[in-house]
Amino acid sequence: MLSMNEAVKNLIEMFANKSFPEQIALTIIKRRSGEDVRPCDKWSIGNQLIMLFIGGTDDARTLKQWNAVGRKVMKGSKAFGIYAPLVKKIVDGEEEEQTVIVGFKVVPVFKVEDTEGEELEAVSYEPEIREMPPFIDVAEKLDIKVKWKPLSCAVYGYYSPRDNSITLGSKDFIVYFHELAHAINATYADLSKDIKKAEVVAELTAAVLCEMNGISGYESQAYKYIQRFCADMEDKAVLKNIMRTLNEVEKIIGIILDASTYGSEGRTVSLRHEP
Repeated sequence: MLSMNEAVKNLIEMFANKSFPEQIALTIIKRRSGEDVRPCDKWSIGNQLIMLFIGGTDDARTLKQWNAVGRKVMKGSKAFGIYAPLVKKIVDGEEEEQTVIVGFKVVPVFKVEDTEGEELEAVSYEPEIREMPPFIDVAEKLDIKVKWKPLSCAVYGYYSPRDNSITLGSKDFIVYFHELAHAINATYADLSKDIKKAEVVAELTAAVLCEMNGISGYESQAYKYIQRFCADMEDKAVLKNIMRTLNEVEKIIGIILDASTYGSEGRTVSLRHEP
């Protein structure tokens, strides 16, 4: 495993010269063949985020849907709303029938924690042990829950401070590294105060960890991701922004290395660079 100094040097050189290895597309965890296991698996990413951050759950359904699987909503439970499209069939000038969305309605749903009854079918998308990313042990040691499940292609993963959990819709190691960086950063900083900086720190941390572990093909997308969160997207300004966040990256990687039993070599913690 490369030291952090070596990894950062390699990345900065690539970022400065735009000389990247061939880019590898991120993968998405696919649902099981056949029908979706849960109704929420078919929801839009917007409704899934409402469920996660407003409902505070990863499974919610209507009263009727819960009853259909042998579960009842407990007395006193409060629903929260998701948005369902209102559709209408129209006939165009060529007399071909089309279905169009004419609006949305709020649909009340209840979270699984507010129900009781039959056990739900358990579905695991967790990779095999040999496919687990480096530093997966860090999450367990820091009491960060890690879950894998199919997600919309709009989101490969996310960190939820509500229950200190990481949810991954991709098995690519860089996605786990990114969310792990968020989770560790959140232990000593309020990420909501500067979301753009938090994203730059998380993605740069992920890119450095990939480079340290010889994981290549994500450098170009990491640069473009970081660039999106820089006020000035010019190359020189992006590099300066990257340099300014190296102290945060150093701190996070230091915590990861100290907590992990993975790869004891290359643990020199020094990322001092002048912008």
